[in-house]
Amino acid sequence: MTAAPKMTTQRMWTEQDRVYAAYLAGTGATPAEIAALVGGTSAAYVGQVLRSFGLLNLRRPGRPNEDILTLRWKRSDRQRLNDIADRLDRDPEELLALIGRRVLDGGVDAVNALVDRFDTVG
Repeated sequence: MTAAPKMTTQRMWTEQDRVYAAYLAGTGATPAEIAALVGGTSAAYVGQVLRSFGLLNLRRPGRPNEDILTLRWKRSDRQRLNDIADRLDRDPEELLALIGRRVLDGGVDAVNALVDRFDTVG
C-alpha cells in the first residue's frame, strides 16, 4: 500500500496579504503572479480569496498577450462611450480597445488627424 501524497501546508494569510492581493489583481496580475509575489500559496487559493471579496481577474486565463491600461478621463466621456456601446450592443472597454487599435493601425498620420497637439484630457 502506498502512502498518500503529502499536502503542502498553506500559510495563514494576513490582512496585509489580502490587501496586497486585491491591489495586484486591480493592476491586472494573474492569480499565479500574485501567488508568487505573496509567497507560500497557490494560484488556486489566490483565485478563491479574490472571489470571496467579489474581485474578478482583469486578465483572462489563456490570454498572455492581454494587457491592462488604466485611463484618467472625464466621466462625461465615459458616459458617451457607454451610450455608444449600448447602441451597438458592445462592451464599452472592448469597443474602446477596438477603436484605439484602428487608430494605431493608421500610424502617426491617423493620430494627428484626430488629436491636435494642444488637446488635453482635462
